[in-house]
Amino acid sequence: MFGGADRSRPVVIIAGLFGAVGATVFLGLQPTPSASEAGQVGTPIATHRMARVPVAPVPTCRLTPGDSVAFRVESALSAGDIEDRFEATLSWMVVHSNADQARVRAAFSQVTHTQQLAQAGEETTSPAGVAFYLDVAADCSVRNTAYAPEWNARTRVLVQTQIDNLAFALPTSPASTWRVPGSDGVGAYTAQYRVTGRAPWTIERTKTAHAPRGDAASLGIDLRVEKAEGSATFEAADPRWWQSARGHETMVIDAEGSPLVTLQQRFSIERDDALFESVPALAFARADRQDPHQMPLASAVPTTQFKSYPQAWDAFAQAVQEGRDHDAAQEMAAWLRAHPEDVARLVTRLHAAEDPTQTAALFLALELSGTDEARGGLMGLVDAEALSALDQARAASALADLGQPTQRVAEHLLKRAEVDDMAARVSLLGVGAMARRSEDATLREGVVSALSERLDSADTGMVNTVIDAMGNSGDAAFADALGDALSADSKMTRRHAAEALARLPAEEAAPRLLEQLEVEESARVAAVLVNALDATGQRGPAAVDVMQSRLARADAEERAAVIDWLGKGGDDASQRILVAQFHREPSARIKQRIGRYVPATALR
Repeated sequence: MFGGADRSRPVVIIAGLFGAVGATVFLGLQPTPSASEAGQVGTPIATHRMARVPVAPVPTCRLTPGDSVAFRVESALSAGDIEDRFEATLSWMVVHSNADQARVRAAFSQVTHTQQLAQAGEETTSPAGVAFYLDVAADCSVRNTAYAPEWNARTRVLVQTQIDNLAFALPTSPASTWRVPGSDGVGAYTAQYRVTGRAPWTIERTKTAHAPRGDAASLGIDLRVEKAEGSATFEAADPRWWQSARGHETMVIDAEGSPLVTLQQRFSIERDDALFESVPALAFARADRQDPHQMPLASAVPTTQFKSYPQAWDAFAQAVQEGRDHDAAQEMAAWLRAHPEDVARLVTRLHAAEDPTQTAALFLALELSGTDEARGGLMGLVDAEALSALDQARAASALADLGQPTQRVAEHLLKRAEVDDMAARVSLLGVGAMARRSEDATLREGVVSALSERLDSADTGMVNTVIDAMGNSGDAAFADALGDALSADSKMTRRHAAEALARLPAEEAAPRLLEQLEVEESARVAAVLVNALDATGQRGPAAVDVMQSRLARADAEERAAVIDWLGKGGDDASQRILVAQFHREPSARIKQRIGRYVPATALR
């Protein structure tokens, strides 16, 4: 389909409109409206052309805190002979649930991600090893998602795409056909469902009436979803989401002056709990719930718009003056990807610090460009004595976040951290985050070794930063060191250690957090421990007993944290404890908090 110079044209169109960055990029998950919001959920549809299946009891997703399941996920997006592929294991653990929905912490592992459709410098970072959250409704639809803040928009769109492909909706009433409104990366649509079997339940889904989002029409681009069909099976005897799902979708892009581009997407999922891998910890309070489709993915201005560096610079300066700093950085980054030799000009400007209002956007432009030249420039800026401490710290942050982590950058930042200042602290935090993102075992082992040595030798002022960096890495190798830090004399250090442990694998973090909670004397630290334990998703009778004993403490902040932990569990033992606490609780505000989790009839 694509030949010669025309081969890159569909990539430019996709990237500009949808942020197509790897497999299955044009169909991203959006929160499914509730029945009261949409007015259409569960509405029967005309079925005179469909074979009806006799009505049977309605199946539901029933997820219990502590449930863990795993799936093999595969998807592919192709345009002619160019194809992106995504293959991974999706593991998840149910954190808490109520009658309406469950909160699930999930992560991808064993990721294989090949990218041919992305432009140079626009590749999507692998989502492997980083946790995110899903709210799963009783009809198995995914209502909301929340992501680790370190993920950029491209990675979030990639993950949302996988979830949306596989989040079919069960009927909410005894019907063999129904429809549900929704939206994806293309725009709003109506999903029409029908039951085609009951042993196991088999559901077919067809997306219709797509209304494309964005400025495609104004750019002379016509988008048509010509086919969006899928099917899924659900085992009512083991109602923990779907057993399998698969589908095929076709979209046509018709741009003025260019050949038609046809995108073909295929996806599948197979339940296989033997593939389950530990889900890293992530405090829900840290997770970002904004819509990835509202986040800038790439420059909206093609790099060919500018004929020279002075034109690109003037556009950058004008955008900053108008308060559009992020747009300015995105556009300059696009220019630098096409003209990496101009990185030196930006580095020179940063050394001269001609206009402080442009500084932050310049660092962001270098980071987003993703080029080796930008990496080299930032390495020099981290050490530049002419720069302020703040700008050296900005350089360290941009360097740590630029592209795929490298051993060279990690070593450079660790060396920069030998001097105790703002940039040193940011360098350590960045190195920890690099270890989490990296798939290079040598790099990760080097970071573990370096941070362990720093913790042993750090003075009081740097200890908490090292602990935070350990948490950023998410590496289970730090579990013992952080567990020891939980008993430090400093209350602040104990708090940092608890928060860092919450970002490690749950099975390593939870026992240590619970052990410290049993003996913790500070109510404020105890509240942090409770919240950290909540982030791990680990529960059980022993934890419930410890929480009950903590309720006898006088501090309202700690009691509120314990009440939230018990309330989210939803088990009978926790409910009984909350009812008893309600009748002896002196604070009206905390009584109201208990009322969030316990029916009014039980509190009389």
